[in-house]
Amino acid sequence: MVKKIVFIQPTLAPYAKTRFEELAKDKQLDIYLLFEHKTLPHRKGWEVTPVKGCKTIVIGGHNLKSKVYKPELNAYIEGVRGIPYTIPKYLMNIKPDIVIVCNASQLLFVNSVKKILNFKTGIIVEDTIHATKGRSNLSKRLKKIALNLVDFYLPFSNDAIEYLHVNGINNSIYKTSWSMKTDLFYNDNEVSEIRRKIRSRHKLDNKVVFITLTQLIPRKGLKNLIESWNDSDNRLKSDAELLILGDGPEKEDLIELLVRRQIYNVQLLGNKSYTEVAEYLQASDIFILPTLEDLFSLSVMEAMASKLPVMTSIYNGARELIIESKNGYVFDSKSKEDTIKALNNMYSDKGRLNEMGNLSYEIISNYTDELVMRKLGNTLKGIK
Repeated sequence: MVKKIVFIQPTLAPYAKTRFEELAKDKQLDIYLLFEHKTLPHRKGWEVTPVKGCKTIVIGGHNLKSKVYKPELNAYIEGVRGIPYTIPKYLMNIKPDIVIVCNASQLLFVNSVKKILNFKTGIIVEDTIHATKGRSNLSKRLKKIALNLVDFYLPFSNDAIEYLHVNGINNSIYKTSWSMKTDLFYNDNEVSEIRRKIRSRHKLDNKVVFITLTQLIPRKGLKNLIESWNDSDNRLKSDAELLILGDGPEKEDLIELLVRRQIYNVQLLGNKSYTEVAEYLQASDIFILPTLEDLFSLSVMEAMASKLPVMTSIYNGARELIIESKNGYVFDSKSKEDTIKALNNMYSDKGRLNEMGNLSYEIISNYTDELVMRKLGNTLKGIK
């Protein structure tokens, strides 16, 4: 018997397309993708396009802008909350067996026809205890109520599972994860030429190259990273270079900091295409992401697929991929002392970079689209 599975998403993320295509290869599943928006203006490259094997529908709706102050970050986080009031109409036509949502707003409209159509509901859980600290008590209570209105849960990290437990959810939890096409980020036949090209362009010959990929915004922790970098071991400062790929409102502040502190071994390189990102990762030696808040950074997975050791913070759900001192280090990015210690430890391991990078690649090989989506497909077929 073929099961009709509906996923409701804000729009199509670039990395989600190959995941859904992989899931659709299971002929016992009929996949429908309902998107609230054709594109998202603040998300470059996020756009609904045909997904092989899936039925894609842009359902429309209404948007509400949100702005939440995070005192621990001393910054406002802006976002958009969709009101997808058209969901019931589409579900009545599809008559699904399972509907999977990713937020409470979607769930509200899904549940309005759940009893009529007699389907099961699941929710993708990315929230973590740390990431929800700044929410109001009312928001937390409403989310807890919403979590108790679904039949099963698909947490994307160990932190998300902990979040469910804190909210009293202990059953019907099926852990899944982000995944990727690892062959997009490393090619043995091309890496030597790519490294030569990038390193020559940026005068990186004989340097130990640290790289980060991130938005230039306060919650990514770049100011403290740069301060810590400048106060680290003198050998690191003379022998290493830090490349920062990305753009954002904090760019001018970071430039001012570099000039004021006379830091000359940090390069701000701006946004790069997906192809260029893969090349810069292959030209680097160590990936670092000092985020102050991240549900699960996909750039960590991309770096590991590029055979790089990884340094990231205790505030990143993707830290579960790091085996301390084996393929990287986890540190408190709010602490300058701890950040400096991690940088110095990583630099001291420069003789083991290939070994550490190979372990990263071995770990991430368990997170391919094929393996992760096959497991998810089996989970969905088992839902009664």
